[in-house]
Amino acid sequence: MLLSAYNQLPDLYAFCFSSYFQPFFLYFGSHSILSQEGLQQSDPLGPFLFCLTIHPLLTTLQSDLTLGYVDDLTLAGHQSTVSTDV
Repeated sequence: MLLSAYNQLPDLYAFCFSSYFQPFFLYFGSHSILSQEGLQQSDPLGPFLFCLTIHPLLTTLQSDLTLGYVDDLTLAGHQSTVSTDV
């Protein structure tokens, strides 16, 4: 995710790096856990960074129809082509 931001949006990379380069604590009442991987639900940058990360993959697919909206992906075309893409 950070590598995608670095490669595709270098002006935004410093902000993303400062936000995600080290684990942080998530709190629920008196309990806490260390978040060490991935984005968290309700993170305002989450959908954007996810899409930025999967976009290069989507552009390499050979299906006749390739649609992506955040984490909902649709492929259509000849069965063997779609099967290869999946």
